[in-house]
Amino acid sequence: MTTRIIAHRGFSSLFPENTMLAFREALANGATGIECDVQMTNDGEIVIFHDEEVSRITGTRGLLKDFSWNEVSRMDAGRHKGEKFTGEKIPRLQELLELIKNRDIILNIELKNGVIPYPNLEKKVVEMVEKFGLGPFVIISSFNHPSLLTVKEHNPNIKTALLFFARMYKPWKYTSEVGVDGIHPFWMGVDGVLVKGAHKHGLFVNPFTVNNLEDMAALLKLGVDGIITDYPDRLSALVEKNMPKPRQKPLYDKTTYYRYQK
Repeated sequence: MTTRIIAHRGFSSLFPENTMLAFREALANGATGIECDVQMTNDGEIVIFHDEEVSRITGTRGLLKDFSWNEVSRMDAGRHKGEKFTGEKIPRLQELLELIKNRDIILNIELKNGVIPYPNLEKKVVEMVEKFGLGPFVIISSFNHPSLLTVKEHNPNIKTALLFFARMYKPWKYTSEVGVDGIHPFWMGVDGVLVKGAHKHGLFVNPFTVNNLEDMAALLKLGVDGIITDYPDRLSALVEKNMPKPRQKPLYDKTTYYRYQK
């Protein structure tokens, strides 16, 4: 299995994070996976944005949850990265789903509901993923672990993953309670014991956020399933150099997935 190259908020080291430009550039530079963050506007639109407060990216002050989609759509999400990116917009989730459909791309959707409990965010995200027929190619992750239980209630076949910073002891015991399919640990807490134990218990392992080549190489040797990085180009070159294997199959067997759908 070739390790997935998962672009963190797109190609966020060089382009404005969580924008369509960053996602397109990630795909053009070797990414085989995309990671993004989702929240909701006050009129229920699912938008791709990381911070609860919009000022760092847009220069506008306020919580994203308090703005309408019409207001959010007029914000500039590019200028903070440089004048040449002025005019890049905050996208809706459906724009990214449209971009990746019909591609062998894994999409990691992180639910940003640990601070602000957006009502029905899980249900809306699941329904949109199903609408585009992308269930077999999506992982939904969150630091809000009870939220992942809710995702499974809406569709038990969509893959979910725990996000965590702490070095956990036998995390597979905890994951059996939450019912997730994988773990997304902070990369500094990943070692051979964690990877082997997770794989033994049927869990995939996608560490975040890994930007140093030496650290990437060490994780590749450990056999992680994917690496979440701001530099998909660096990781792509490293994977090609050290693991020249045929393109891997999709994360899911689509036939099996839809066999269990209503």
